[in-house]
Amino acid sequence: MNELADKVAIITGGGYGIGKQIALKYGAAGAKIVIAARSAEPMKQTCAELERLGARAIQVSADVSKEADCAKMAAETMKEFGRIDILVNNAGISGPTKRITDMSLTEWQETIDIDLTGTWLATRAVLPTMDKQRAGNVINISSGAGRRGYPMRSAEAAVRADSRPVPVAGRDEQNGDRGGSRAGCDVPRARHVGGNDGSDDERRLRQHHELGCRFCAETES
Repeated sequence: MNELADKVAIITGGGYGIGKQIALKYGAAGAKIVIAARSAEPMKQTCAELERLGARAIQVSADVSKEADCAKMAAETMKEFGRIDILVNNAGISGPTKRITDMSLTEWQETIDIDLTGTWLATRAVLPTMDKQRAGNVINISSGAGRRGYPMRSAEAAVRADSRPVPVAGRDEQNGDRGGSRAGCDVPRARHVGGNDGSDDERRLRQHHELGCRFCAETES
């Protein structure tokens, strides 16, 4: 299966869990993969699995909440592969499980910085390349908390709801006079945060793969 042959996909937080399974699916479909995350060892393991599948893969140490790291992620992708076709904004944290009155501003801000600002920074870093190519896809991985706020999870509910329109807004800005990029948001029904063996994530990502790979394979000019 080569639905994504010659496509280049960046997956943030792709070292384990859902991000890893997306990376493996895209790699199996022929894409060249860039894993961007903070933890080096999970990235190394994912890249090794991708190489065993016959996919080209590199890892980039990046904290998506930092502007310079997102710029480096895009630059290293371009240096290695010369294009960026897909960005999967998967990196994120669940944030504190606390009452609002028990949550510190630092805990709230960390969730905002990684889950919301990180999505914006990563998207902003790749859009100039997609604009030049007149083609590209940005996909956000959200959660049910973005549709319905859960008790004790106010930070995650806020960022998941706010991050869902980010790539769509970027798409519409780019398409206003140039055209080319596409955007979407995927909300898995559940998340297996451990992700060591990937079995639960594999089942949950089947639908994403069936829809997502076709979505990513179609670019507009």
